[in-house]
Amino acid sequence: MASRKRPLAHPGRVAFVLRRPRNVACRIDVVQGPDRRTVSVAGRLEQVHVPDLVSACSGDACPIVLDLTDLLSADSIALDALHRLKADGVELIRVPQYLGFTLDDIR
Repeated sequence: MASRKRPLAHPGRVAFVLRRPRNVACRIDVVQGPDRRTVSVAGRLEQVHVPDLVSACSGDACPIVLDLTDLLSADSIALDALHRLKADGVELIRVPQYLGFTLDDIR
């Protein structure tokens, strides 16, 4: 399953839209601030998106916040990645309530 990355042009923002042939499956948006990096995930987070998510949440000395407000679903590989990111010090915020049962121990 091939995905295309298309950078969006906004000063101070980096975003990639990951596409499936039929529709957009997941969007990972990164905003680098002076004191932290905020990574937002929207859509359906699946195994194919995990490398991009991990990359967006690594390589910086400042604190990283992962905003899951618009996360619709996550497969088991993506959930494992969220657990690993949390264990590595990434702060998860706005975890959708319906994922609370699965992610309860990482809130």
